[in-house]
Amino acid sequence: MCFPGLIPRRLVSPSALILYGRGIQFGLQLALVVLLPRLLGPEDFVHYSLVTPLGYLLASIVCGWITGALCRFAYDFFDPAKAHQQEAAVTYFAWVGVLSLLAFLALRYGFETPYALVPPLLFSSSVKGAILGVLNATYRAREFLFANFAYAVPVAAFLYLCATQAKPDFDRILLVYIGLESIVGLLLLALSRIPFWRLHRFNAQTLRAYAVFGGPLLINGIANWFLSISDRYLLAQSATTEATANYVLSYQLGGSVIAYPAMFYLAIFAPRALAVEQSSGISAAMRYVYAQARLFFLMSPVLLAVSAAVVLSFKAYFYPAYPLDAPTVLIILSAQLVNVAGHFYYKELELTGRTLTTTRALGVAAIVNLGINVVAIPLLDALGAALATLVGYAVFTGMMCAFCKPSASWEAP
Repeated sequence: MCFPGLIPRRLVSPSALILYGRGIQFGLQLALVVLLPRLLGPEDFVHYSLVTPLGYLLASIVCGWITGALCRFAYDFFDPAKAHQQEAAVTYFAWVGVLSLLAFLALRYGFETPYALVPPLLFSSSVKGAILGVLNATYRAREFLFANFAYAVPVAAFLYLCATQAKPDFDRILLVYIGLESIVGLLLLALSRIPFWRLHRFNAQTLRAYAVFGGPLLINGIANWFLSISDRYLLAQSATTEATANYVLSYQLGGSVIAYPAMFYLAIFAPRALAVEQSSGISAAMRYVYAQARLFFLMSPVLLAVSAAVVLSFKAYFYPAYPLDAPTVLIILSAQLVNVAGHFYYKELELTGRTLTTTRALGVAAIVNLGINVVAIPLLDALGAALATLVGYAVFTGMMCAFCKPSASWEAP
């Protein structure tokens, strides 16, 4: 009961609470995108933009397959009769944590490399992704909202330290952020009802079953990383630090205006598709997927026009030290829209268990993108990187569309 008559039920329904949780995620991501270029100099901003994607890449390799399987079969994970799934997953993440800590110590004190932060970032981001993904997929709305509030603490502390230190030791600040995020994840697991005292060994049979579904997702994560992130590393080798920082800023602003709101919507759409499948079967789920896809395609021209106006205005007034570079911004925004379109086709393939098909599309797109980057970046700098991204996403979405041929029973009446 939430003060009957004062707060409408629709404002505290599970769907609304999931929406609030996703809103917190979007706000935190947006805060990092908007504030870090202002708080950090180009050198630290580029350093952050090169270190953190490596952590996310390794996270997708080491844990992406099991996280994807957990989200797809999230209802089974919470089934008391299938406790072995909890045992397998949590024990796996525990070993990842131990090995990540050992790798950090070896890199930090043995090799003294700034990339020593990558292993602990791998662990913290993997645990976060698994917790939020499973809670979101199963519509555990209150727990999901609480977890998002908890994960806001590390981001707030990170931004506060970046803003208040006159000469910040950025690696130390980033380590604090990763440490706090890891602590939040462990505390959330401790507050759950999972009986940790029984989690002491791998359940090989369960992990093999997860690998059958999630194995292709490992390759997907690598391919998607090369498709969307690798260009900044190539650009950093051939362009100035300032030019690289400007491209990363344009790319992230484009993501904040198109990709983040789209992911916000897709995060609500994905569990809804699972819920429809649970209640009404696969045919009803497919009809829901295609109806949402048609809505997105109809709105795409409006989204492109509005997002272009927002990003260019924001760069002009909030980042006067960074050039507008309007052609690059427009190409980046177009690429983001094409990428989002591919997620609707991905959902069909996921629901029907054809994750290997997605792998083929991402692999081809990543190879095309990397090849164009190698040629175009030395010639056109940031514009070449943006063009390569657009072509890569177009190849990915086009192949996904070709693979997804809806059954007549899935079509909306």
